[in-house]
Amino acid sequence: LSRLSAEAQETAHLATRSGHEVIYLDTVLPQSSFVMYTPVGARAPVHSTALGKAMVAFLPDQEIHKLLQRYTFQKLTPNTIDSAESMWGEIEAIRSRGFALDREESTLGVRCVASVVVNRMGYPVAAISVSTASHRLQREEAVNALSTMVCAACRNVSRAIGGNLGPDPELWFREVSGR
Repeated sequence: LSRLSAEAQETAHLATRSGHEVIYLDTVLPQSSFVMYTPVGARAPVHSTALGKAMVAFLPDQEIHKLLQRYTFQKLTPNTIDSAESMWGEIEAIRSRGFALDREESTLGVRCVASVVVNRMGYPVAAISVSTASHRLQREEAVNALSTMVCAACRNVSRAIGGNLGPDPELWFREVSGR
């Protein structure tokens, strides 16, 4: 997280999922002026954070269906996903590109990029994100640069814990979602 935060010059988060929420496990602040601080132990709904959406997107479909059956889509900002149908559309987009985006869905003025850390079975056990001021993450080039950093950090952590990245680590996200 420290390396990612320094490289991106933004706030990096590590979280896990508990039911319908993400739980923040660590936050590393940049030395730059913008700071998005989420305290360790803070909780947020999975549908409104890049961390949560990434962890849900890479679950097996059966588990996602079960999760969404009892899910309440709380509208935190005008941009927050507000239905299971919208969530499934977002899941497909995340699976296709390998990372999730928070487009001011949790907090106005803040955007995030996240992806997952997987265990030896290829199951998402955590997620890593970078948060930044919205104006810094509007151009496609900025999203691509940040997502490359985040996905590399997730692959490195997954490898460190013995995670199953599949035969092609650059495409492991698609393989995990293809179960």
